[in-house]
Amino acid sequence: MNPTAKIVRKAVRPRVPVGTLVFLVALGALWGPTAFAVCPPDPKFVRTSTLKITHPEATTRYFHDRTTAQIQSMWKSRGAGSGRHNPGLTVFEHKLGTSFQIVGESQRGGKGYCVWAERVVADFAVTRMDVYISRDYGYGSCQYKAILEHEDTHVAINRRTFRKHLARLQAALRMDKTLPLQGNPIRVSSMAEGERIVSARLQAITQPVVRAMEAELRSENAKIDTPESYRKLSGRCPNW
Repeated sequence: MNPTAKIVRKAVRPRVPVGTLVFLVALGALWGPTAFAVCPPDPKFVRTSTLKITHPEATTRYFHDRTTAQIQSMWKSRGAGSGRHNPGLTVFEHKLGTSFQIVGESQRGGKGYCVWAERVVADFAVTRMDVYISRDYGYGSCQYKAILEHEDTHVAINRRTFRKHLARLQAALRMDKTLPLQGNPIRVSSMAEGERIVSARLQAITQPVVRAMEAELRSENAKIDTPESYRKLSGRCPNW
């Protein structure tokens, strides 16, 4: 590349709740002609050496200290309220955070920089998996066991769906060709521009996977939260 100087900057994108990430940048401006000028790639670069995905999963916690009315209020506060009698609730939360180090080599004649990302990390995590069972039903009672079984089905759906889309996220990052790494650097006018491009492209890769997961979670959980399923549940035990 015949560089005159090499510059390294670290960009960290803090975790934010999935679903609150907002795109306020016109990608056409970020990915304009300047960014697509050719920079020589490193032929020895191994893509997997700079990509890392962490995926911690919170353990399931069980609570038996709230009344049915309190659990019903929790349902409503999370936008899931209904007219049904809800003696159980599963709360599932997840987050996605990314970080990377931007490396740039200034070009002779002041013709911008060739930049690429190193140490790219995506942290896709289950941050909360809490099950609430109404204290109106004694521990170990028929009603308690029926509610527990139903909520554990939600837990299984959530974990299965998360892991399915974790695999999709891993594949998307491995297969993507737009993220500028050492094997495909890009030319930009400034290091700040390079940082913005990398950040935008990471979001363009990861956010469709997250949105698809959230849609599937809603669909799959709704299949067992139907009037028919609640009728069957209530029919299992006397004195609901």
